[in-house]
Amino acid sequence: MGPTRRCRPGTAALPFAALALAACSHPVLDLLVGVHPVPLFWPLPLAQVESPLGLLPSAGRLSLTNWFMWRNLLIECAVLLPLYALGVALARRVAGRRIALAAALGGPAWALALAWSIRIHG
Repeated sequence: MGPTRRCRPGTAALPFAALALAACSHPVLDLLVGVHPVPLFWPLPLAQVESPLGLLPSAGRLSLTNWFMWRNLLIECAVLLPLYALGVALARRVAGRRIALAAALGGPAWALALAWSIRIHG
């Protein structure tokens, strides 16, 4: 049994696509920060890709006493967790009405967090 079949007995199968998506998420999230060029197409020439607009804030200095790191972590969670929740709901085939209700209730807070994040870069 391969590693993508079962993580442990009694759990659902983990498709290869989920593992590939998890592996690709870090460079894509770095690109969404928009602070540094990201080598998305390494080792090809001109592999560096830059985002003209950062959608997520940079962590800055990694320190437990850095207030900006905690603020930016809150913003990132507020922007990304609803998107992940939508992905999980779609994968579990949750009824469209429930997804629409959640979007109507949580959408304004998500939009505010996204605007806050973009304003930090401006």
